[in-house]
Amino acid sequence: MTAAVHRVRVVAAVLSRPSGEVLIAERPVGKPLAGRWEFPGGKVIEGESDTGALRRELAEELGVEYETGHHLMDLEHDYPDRSVTLSTWIVERYHGEPRPLEGQRLKWVARAALSAEDLLEADRPIVEALQAVEAAAAGAALASGEPFSVRNPWTGAVDFQFRALSLLELEERIAALRAAQPRWRELGVAGRIEILARWRAALVARKDEILAALCEDTGRQLISAGEFQAVLGYIDRWSRMAPTLAQEEEGQSVAVPTLTYRSQYVPYALVGIISPWNFPLTLGCIDAIPALLAGCAVFLKPSEITPRFAEPLRRAVEDVPELAAVFHLAPGGRATGEALIERADVVCFTGSVRTGRLVAENAARRFIPAFLELGGKDPLIITASADLELATDVALRASCLATGQACQSIERIYVQASCYDAFVARLVEKASQIDINWPERRRGIVGPFIFASQARIVAAQIADAVAKGARVLCGGSIEDHGGQWLRPTVLVDVHHGMTVMTDETFGPVMPVMPWNTLEEALALANDGIYGLSAGVVAGSLEEAEAIARGIDAGAVSLNDGSLTAVMGEAEKHSFKASGLGGSRMGAAGYTRFFRRKALIRQTGRATPLSALAESNLPS
Repeated sequence: MTAAVHRVRVVAAVLSRPSGEVLIAERPVGKPLAGRWEFPGGKVIEGESDTGALRRELAEELGVEYETGHHLMDLEHDYPDRSVTLSTWIVERYHGEPRPLEGQRLKWVARAALSAEDLLEADRPIVEALQAVEAAAAGAALASGEPFSVRNPWTGAVDFQFRALSLLELEERIAALRAAQPRWRELGVAGRIEILARWRAALVARKDEILAALCEDTGRQLISAGEFQAVLGYIDRWSRMAPTLAQEEEGQSVAVPTLTYRSQYVPYALVGIISPWNFPLTLGCIDAIPALLAGCAVFLKPSEITPRFAEPLRRAVEDVPELAAVFHLAPGGRATGEALIERADVVCFTGSVRTGRLVAENAARRFIPAFLELGGKDPLIITASADLELATDVALRASCLATGQACQSIERIYVQASCYDAFVARLVEKASQIDINWPERRRGIVGPFIFASQARIVAAQIADAVAKGARVLCGGSIEDHGGQWLRPTVLVDVHHGMTVMTDETFGPVMPVMPWNTLEEALALANDGIYGLSAGVVAGSLEEAEAIARGIDAGAVSLNDGSLTAVMGEAEKHSFKASGLGGSRMGAAGYTRFFRRKALIRQTGRATPLSALAESNLPS
């Protein structure tokens, strides 16, 4: 008599971020079957619906509240002792930030990268289905132009809509840019400088409308005005520098003196720029302006999170027809960005390491350069010889400027133990006096989180730190006034087992750790995957520089912090996972948009083939 088959129904949840990444959970040690990672979920209890099981499992396993979702697929798996039906659900909305169970890890992975993960074999069909759904959605979005509804970061209201370009519209714009680029190149740098000077005047004439839109995009006013002035500064600086750069050079071969050469600088025809939401205006134009002066055509895709400024900026471009022929900007989402990478000759991207890796992979498949400015976890080392007032001023400003939503923000502070208590006390005193720009926009210093999801990420990092023993000395709670704010937050009793010390935060959070030896301070500062920038505050610039030389980062501010935001002349490279490709600072910020060609001239007689006969070998 055949034994009855034990039947089990299991639910699996696919949680997504707005960026498109999905959540996978580490499987407990000792579980049967191969695979290190799986989609979170669990067994359906008798009498329980799938959605009821989802709600229970997500609350118990991840600490989030299930709101809405839809069924993706059922899979049947037969094992020697049981038959399992795996019911997979796409969780569209949930409340809270997922947190792991004790001893477990969670990981957000781009759908395209799921195939490379060591997943439970039973979950492989889910990956294939997710990737097929994503490809179909991207194709549909590009076919008709994806619609976007945009949240206002200050009010929290969805008050702006736009439609991204369709694939046909995108290709028409790119074809027009390519057609106009040879004439733009032939103008020469002097001609291009004259046209950008006219654009500068058009920007000034439209300053009020650009700033009004940018303030709505970001929820801040003073920094928006600073962004606008920075763009004018980029035009001025590169217009001064460009005529002295990328000059043709001549030389002679040492090995063959009859050979001379002349170099030619050939601009890339089309530069694709994918800019982020944290500094929407400056971080698009910081790449676009030198590329245009180099003779390239430029397609700029601002983030779908902060698209409002793009329209008045586009009108300023159209005020100068010669520029409009080679410079187009249109906001859009991931589908637009991927389509742009498929059609550009070089790509500039500013954003997270996760998305930057996808950009780099897509660019590598086409053998085109990718200039990537990615995330940071910038350390600040403070010595006992440092001036306490200076050190606390630097730490507070460099951590909380722009609500900490800057890649070069200080995100972890290491203070010599002998002055640690005094430093923390003064930092808390100063931080507690900083107000948010609510209920009046023209008051306070700290603005709202531009991207609502970022507030949840920061809150989860603080919660993780507190659960592992950290203390919050000021701030620490997200305030919801329509938009989300966080007052400057100081954490102590922190360590590198906390995500607030290892993962990019992008918020006004200052975790402070003591150190006893310089070797310990450098080991802490260099721990992690990031190497964008750093800071050192010491009793003298000489002492600060000696310490800075041991930090693995592309730029180190001495007796200050986050100076890369204002120093454009010093070339730097991102270390580790914080970036890739030519520097946007220094002369390379311009010359990276050229390929160098060597024109090699034979001033004597060309060597005949007979000269290479074997009989000519000396005896």
